[in-house]
Amino acid sequence: MLNSTLLEIRRPSNYPSKIDAREIHIIRAYTFDTSCADVLLLGQSTVSTKGRHTLCDFTCRVVFEDPTVEMPKMKLLQIWPVGFAFPPLACL
Repeated sequence: MLNSTLLEIRRPSNYPSKIDAREIHIIRAYTFDTSCADVLLLGQSTVSTKGRHTLCDFTCRVVFEDPTVEMPKMKLLQIWPVGFAFPPLACL
């Protein structure tokens, strides 16, 4: 039965209940073609919860449908945290 094979996903007890502030800094950006439809970003995120600040390095890939329009739509967003003190969701 399918329900017996599913695992319950819970937040750890040290997971922040509320994120007070978040800053994202892009350190480098790479593109795979001249249209910039596929972009790889290297960055750092700082998350503040209850006076505690956590720094998280991340790598991110963004693919746009048509980057030539004024407001391009994202077709794909992939984020990989490199180092974190909380689960990855706190770093995004």
